[in-house]
Amino acid sequence: MTRPPGAPVREEATGPSERFSRPDMLLVSDLKQALRLAGCPLCRLLRNADLHYLRVFLREGKDDGRMLLRLLGSWGLCAPHAGALVRIEPVDRGDGLGTGTLYDWLLDQARGRLVDLRRDLGADGLAGSPLRANRRNSGKRLHKLISRLARKTVCPACESHRQYVPYVTEAFVRALEPAAGLPEIREMYLASHGLCLVHWRGVLELRPSSGVRELVTARQHEVVASLKAALDAALERGAEDEVCQGGREQTPAYARALAAVAGDTAWQPDER
Repeated sequence: MTRPPGAPVREEATGPSERFSRPDMLLVSDLKQALRLAGCPLCRLLRNADLHYLRVFLREGKDDGRMLLRLLGSWGLCAPHAGALVRIEPVDRGDGLGTGTLYDWLLDQARGRLVDLRRDLGADGLAGSPLRANRRNSGKRLHKLISRLARKTVCPACESHRQYVPYVTEAFVRALEPAAGLPEIREMYLASHGLCLVHWRGVLELRPSSGVRELVTARQHEVVASLKAALDAALERGAEDEVCQGGREQTPAYARALAAVAGDTAWQPDER
């Protein structure tokens, strides 16, 4: 029976090295590409997965009845994913009609709820009562009425992202194991910018073999030490010298340090 992505790995007597001996080959080429670029490779893989989700959402998901119910419960997408949707639809489809139509419908739903809320609040005869007990009961009723506008479910894109994180993290760990037979992945990781703190912790929580744990930890220590030195130097000479050197734009040291600690903080996806 095939284990679904993200499901916990059962402890076996064979040990951690063999538990992670089979990487997901579908992700290996994407992982290689991510390791060649700046920043945390797992953040990049997850960002690309988010963009893929949003493109499928534009083509199919936003018109599905079950998806519309989910969007009504979450009041649409979260701010980062909604912002990405606005940016990629004109590139992919030449206009923003899909996003505009969806949010026009959501605004109509919100307006209807506000009309109902106003009607029900007007029917609350206790709102101006001088009696403390009545005011207390009226406050509870007011809170209950306003809760109609609260989000009942999470952003569908965020939920997809949450489910994909264990899948990507485990595939990365498996690719680093010697038994995977992918020495180029190990070499590329050692030459990369390393993982952000969030995904470094996620890798360690999977309890990889001692060899992979030592490999990752050693590289992460080097990355953090290098970033700390660059940040100290930038603070000493002033941030303006760090932004542009020799007419060539560079990412400021403080931005690189922030990304290394917090992960993909900007979430500015490449729409190409």
